[in-house]
Amino acid sequence: MKVLVTGATGFLGKHMVQKLVARGDEVCALVWPPSTCSTLQNLSVTMLDGDIQNTALVMQAAKGKDVVFHCAGKVDDWGRATSFIR
Repeated sequence: MKVLVTGATGFLGKHMVQKLVARGDEVCALVWPPSTCSTLQNLSVTMLDGDIQNTALVMQAAKGKDVVFHCAGKVDDWGRATSFIR
C-alpha cells in the first residue's frame, strides 16, 4: 500500500512509519523542516520537508497514495489557541 504519514518525526508518527515499513508499505513521510529523525533515515522512506498548512504541498504529497495517516499536530501544553487550531 502507498502511504503518506504527516508528523512522521514525532513520537506517534515515527512509530507509525516503522510499523508501516515493517509490513511492506511504501511510505512517504511529511516532516516539518528542519526535523531530523535518525530512525527514519535508516528506513526506506521518502522524506518530504514541508508544512501541513501548505495545502498545495499536502495535496501533491497525497496524490497517488492509498491512505494518509495524519500524525502532525501541536502538542505543547502552552500557546495561543489559534496555534493549536492551525
